[in-house]
Amino acid sequence: MTNITLNINESCSHDKKIHFIEETVKNCVENLNIHSETIKRVIKSMDYVSPKDPTYKLEVLNTLRCITSLLGNIDDDIDSLRNI
Repeated sequence: MTNITLNINESCSHDKKIHFIEETVKNCVENLNIHSETIKRVIKSMDYVSPKDPTYKLEVLNTLRCITSLLGNIDDDIDSLRNI
């Protein structure tokens, strides 16, 4: 799970606070891009599995679990942005 936190010291200057917010958003967007690319690779990996393969159902189930987990991470990142 991705956890993005924003810690701003109240005594920081306005510019420093803005910088911290920008860095947090930048990190979140990078995480979203990584999750997106991972989901694409996971889906693409299904190209190598045939429905005739005895482990096909297990592969599909594992793929769906992986995607579900990554979508949860994306949701966590979006929630982090809401908390800024």
